[in-house]
Amino acid sequence: MRIKPERYSFPSIDVGSERVDLHARSAIFTSTASLVSDHNGGFSLLIASSSYSSTAAGTHPAPRLISITGPRSLLDPSSPVTGIAEPDVRPWSDIAEARTILSLSTERPHAASDQSIVAHSIAKGLGIVLISPGQLFGRGKGLLKKESAAAAYYAAVRSRGGAFVIGDGSVAWSWVSIGDLGDAVVFLMGQSLLSGEYGGSRPRVGVNEEGYYFVQTGDVSMRERAEAVSKRLGLGDVESVPVDVTAGIHAFGPLMWGCGATFRADNLTKLGWTPKEVDWRPLMEEEGGGRA
Repeated sequence: MRIKPERYSFPSIDVGSERVDLHARSAIFTSTASLVSDHNGGFSLLIASSSYSSTAAGTHPAPRLISITGPRSLLDPSSPVTGIAEPDVRPWSDIAEARTILSLSTERPHAASDQSIVAHSIAKGLGIVLISPGQLFGRGKGLLKKESAAAAYYAAVRSRGGAFVIGDGSVAWSWVSIGDLGDAVVFLMGQSLLSGEYGGSRPRVGVNEEGYYFVQTGDVSMRERAEAVSKRLGLGDVESVPVDVTAGIHAFGPLMWGCGATFRADNLTKLGWTPKEVDWRPLMEEEGGGRA
């Protein structure tokens, strides 16, 4: 048996932008695109206005859409912000707990939009992949936004003259580099277009309720970040501050610096993807960046 070489080609991919009219994108999607990618949450309208539907109802639909979301739905808004990691809490799995993640309370950030997108896709017989990255470290590679929330903490530390945490700072987030997030998106595009070409020998790209993909390299606690920036700037000991102090520094300070969630990119690992940038510290200083 002759095996075809692994070679990705993207005959027609539409990358969404808030500057492009959704109905225009729908026309592209239904007529020419093999795969559509978007990061601005406009998929519900895109799907609803689409004339495309699966020709084989009840079958596993091919991946046709990729949407970049986020993991903040993992945070329970009823829990107090303490900055302290809960004992014996295991990381979330996007294989074992995908359906749980996609049924969390719609009061949580990202949850309502994620569930709406999946419901619209199922109703139209489409396959959607949701990509959920950890905290983004490094310098942006695009033309516009260059910095993530990591720059806000660095700026706050410089302004206060010292690094700080809420509680003991043991709470942690999973993280990934901006470059590896882009790499994971391209990887999933390739896997989606190749899906089905090799029959049973290729892991199937999960979609809809089985199509939630974490992108994660490791975990880092708030205290680790605080100690790293304190060392970098030649400052003293890390200070523990009350939650309301961080709220005064930044509107999302309690969320960014006092909450956390860890998870594993089990789906991507199963498909064969691995991150390339595995140390978060150099990413904080990439191209002279002020990040922490």
